[in-house]
Amino acid sequence: MRNWQRPLHPFILRSLRSKSLTPHKFSGWTGEENLHYFSPARARYRQAHLCRKNRLCIMILKHASDVPAVPMTKPGFSGMQARFLLTADDGCPRYAMRLMEIAPGGCTSFHNHKEEHEMYFFEGEGLLIAGKTGSEHPVRAGDALLLMPCELHQIRNTGKGMLKMICTVPLFPGKTGKETSPCE
Repeated sequence: MRNWQRPLHPFILRSLRSKSLTPHKFSGWTGEENLHYFSPARARYRQAHLCRKNRLCIMILKHASDVPAVPMTKPGFSGMQARFLLTADDGCPRYAMRLMEIAPGGCTSFHNHKEEHEMYFFEGEGLLIAGKTGSEHPVRAGDALLLMPCELHQIRNTGKGMLKMICTVPLFPGKTGKETSPCE
């Protein structure tokens, strides 16, 4: 019996029914069942397969342009928008990924939060203002940054074009990755 002819594992069937997803094709060679399907409502590609003790694992692939940009309107933010690429809403268990874009002259507020941030700057140039002393550090495309929990920081776009960065944050219980938890 070829893989595409095999019946789906009941666990995958239950997951598909609960998510209202449409099967697209079936493949695999090692006895593991891999199911590729497309979710038209969110225009993303997913692959589901059984891994580690019959646990359902899902791979998600999205294009950033398919994720709406959300303007950041909190006090102190200006000219910034975020695309929440991967969050708990997508099934991410531990980390969320954001694409942050700051227009020329724009900035984040000078803030801190309980979540660490890992950032990778891939376009533009700006300024990181960090710590209680407000030390300034230039940032540009190709720079990677780790901000520890509760570290005060602000990012400003000092260039003529957009400042773009990927930001990952850990998911705390009950959080989606679209928000942060302020330090006390």
